[in-house]
Amino acid sequence: MICTVPICKKTVVAKGYCNAHYQRLRTVGDVQADKPLRSFQGATSGCSVKGCGRSHYAHGLCQAHDQRQRTSPNGLQPDRPLGRKTGGHVNKQGYRVFNTKDRKGAEHRLVMAEYLGRPLVKGETVHHANGERLDNRIQNLELWTSSHPSGQRVVDKIQWAIELLDQYEDTPYYGTRA
Repeated sequence: MICTVPICKKTVVAKGYCNAHYQRLRTVGDVQADKPLRSFQGATSGCSVKGCGRSHYAHGLCQAHDQRQRTSPNGLQPDRPLGRKTGGHVNKQGYRVFNTKDRKGAEHRLVMAEYLGRPLVKGETVHHANGERLDNRIQNLELWTSSHPSGQRVVDKIQWAIELLDQYEDTPYYGTRA
């Protein structure tokens, strides 16, 4: 059977009405046939993010993408690929950190150390190029150094520059220009 409201083509649930019109009758006391029903387009489809095969949760997104969009500190776009479950947590400063027997420290520093093949040394920091502290892809990370000589004499600066070149000779950054 079809709903008794003339413009409705849904299946009857109770008292000659579809579920939506019956709920209106129960809550408002009238089916309000002249008012259109809310449309839940996509409610049974999947996530609208390209390549995501998860089922729809809210706002056209799966639960993970919806949560990412709602809770992102920097307005992070939901269409970035979802990361794997890593066991880390996000600290108050917005960085993902680990405290397990295998991994300890901020994820961006761990990723850079793995890329360099050595631990970071004093004075080295890792900068997120796009400003998103949770985007720890190596393409988004830059190695920065804050070390500098204590003097301002040219001969001291030259010596410091030579030492700096020697220090970074075996890294992927050696000989590249931004």
